[in-house]
Amino acid sequence: MLQLLSLETVAQSLGVSKHTIRAFVRRGRLRPTKVCRRLLFDPADVEAFVRKAQDASMSKADADASDA
Repeated sequence: MLQLLSLETVAQSLGVSKHTIRAFVRRGRLRPTKVCRRLLFDPADVEAFVRKAQDASMSKADADASDA
């Protein structure tokens, strides 16, 4: 059975506030499952979000290094 992560759990694991996670949701960067009024997240979606963010930061670092 799929175990969904709470908003609080995702925020703690990423080291950001719950408000930041909600902003990611509003911008479409993270897709929650809504149960009543709770936002729950698929662990695979959170992992993909982190991977994509890491790839973007590495690409930016590579671009900055080539400009120097």
